[in-house]
Amino acid sequence: MLTLTARALRMDGPYSQLKSWFLDDIQLLSENRQHFLIDRMSAGPSLFDDKVLLNEISEMRQAYDTLSDDGGPYPNEVFPWDHAAPERELLAADSDPAFRNEHVLDVHVGGILVDLASSDFA
Repeated sequence: MLTLTARALRMDGPYSQLKSWFLDDIQLLSENRQHFLIDRMSAGPSLFDDKVLLNEISEMRQAYDTLSDDGGPYPNEVFPWDHAAPERELLAADSDPAFRNEHVLDVHVGGILVDLASSDFA
């Protein structure tokens, strides 16, 4: 979700770094049950442009209260939780004013967001 958020915010540097980390970690990720992301890992970097996946993420976010506990983790269980929906912005550029690139974010903001997402506060 951090990678999709960076892409939606047009933060090219953080997006490239997060995508690189994701690709490096593919071999370390495993899941025995069916999973919306793990099942598509073989797509590599094209995963971040997969409109079918983005639609599924959006549908999961909207139907979260009805989803089975056995099918998670779900997109809004990780940063940015339910505060934002980068997948909707990537599907339709004018969908969410918070992602319209109206403000340039300082490079340090990305680091702070990563720190917050990986801290004990999450």
